[in-house]
Amino acid sequence: MISKDLEPIFEKFAHFLIYQRNLKPTSATSYLREIEKLQDFIKVDVRQIKNYAEFSELLIKYRVEQELSDRSIYKVASMVKVYFDFLAMHEYVNSPHFLSMGHGFKKGKGEEPQFFDRDEDKSVIDKILWNPYITLRDRCILFLLYSTGLRRSELCGLNLSDIDTEKRWVHVRKTVGKGDKWRYVPYDEITSMWLSLYITSLHKFNQIGKSDHPLFLTVKGDRMTPQGVWKLLNNMGRSLGVKMNPHKWRHSLASFLTQKEDISYAAEVMGHDDIQTTKQYVHFKPATVKKIYDRLTASS
Repeated sequence: MISKDLEPIFEKFAHFLIYQRNLKPTSATSYLREIEKLQDFIKVDVRQIKNYAEFSELLIKYRVEQELSDRSIYKVASMVKVYFDFLAMHEYVNSPHFLSMGHGFKKGKGEEPQFFDRDEDKSVIDKILWNPYITLRDRCILFLLYSTGLRRSELCGLNLSDIDTEKRWVHVRKTVGKGDKWRYVPYDEITSMWLSLYITSLHKFNQIGKSDHPLFLTVKGDRMTPQGVWKLLNNMGRSLGVKMNPHKWRHSLASFLTQKEDISYAAEVMGHDDIQTTKQYVHFKPATVKKIYDRLTASS
């Protein structure tokens, strides 16, 4: 929780990120959230960290407590460094600061991308999508991720007015999507069925206000957050013995679409300006590679 005396500083920091470092508001919010989480963990204002040894010790403890990867703690350290750059620039801390020369954490290698193969992993996917113990809201989240490959920030940013149940597509507004662009993403008939039931239930229980009403709400009635969606899927996966997160569904859809259509189509659905970015999302299991190879060579 941000203390009262820090609120003005955080507000200025958000403006600094958006207008001087050209970050999107969602990215700026991510910075604030991560720094707030770190402060809640160390239970003091991060401005009280006096030297690199103390900074390193605190972040290592934080990494162990939060079970973060090398890349994740590198990201947190980088965010804190940017925050201290801002603080030094505005003379909230001494300048130059001990973090001026870098934070010292190594980025490390990312984990091997996780994805579902729609042929090889069909039984696993069915077990997840048709889990009888989840709510209607959670089922809609799963089917939307399965059929659209939306980023979790895009999913959380959806309003009721962004869902067109007749044309079966989702409108991803440029204030929500990545790269300051908007796009329409289609979804399948089964997803449409669940969404229609869900939206009807919202009307039934008078949980809908204006057209900009959030599509997915928490039990407290707030808009779901990307972190909340990640935790939801992670916990859901654990209960089923499956490793699962929103990005895994995104990688899975890209791989599936590339098998069936030209990669340029997959890039359009995924919201990528550069096909090279889409290629990073495409993965095939050996059995699938063999199947595609047999299909191609049989027709030659």
